[in-house]
Amino acid sequence: MQAVWYNTTVKYEYVKGGKEMSKRCAICDKSKLFGNKVTFSNRKSSRSWGANIRKVRVVVDGSVKRINVCTTCLKSGFVERPSFTSAE
Repeated sequence: MQAVWYNTTVKYEYVKGGKEMSKRCAICDKSKLFGNKVTFSNRKSSRSWGANIRKVRVVVDGSVKRINVCTTCLKSGFVERPSFTSAE
C-alpha cells in the first residue's frame, strides 16, 4: 500500500470492521492529544486537541482511494494527489 513518494506506507487499512477509521491520519498516525487548560488563577482542567484531519483522494498503488490525512502531511507533499484531465 504505497501512498507517498518515498516508501512510507499507509498505517491503517481503509475499512476496519465495516467502518472507516476517523480522526486519525493514515500517513503519520496523528490523532487526538490530551493536556490541561490552565486559567489565569492557575486552575487546571483537562481538555483535548483534535488533529486537523481532511478526507482526501489519494493515489495508492495506482488506484485512487479516499483516506484521512492531516494537513501537515498534505502540505509536506507526503501524499500523491490524483491528476485531473479535462474531458474535451
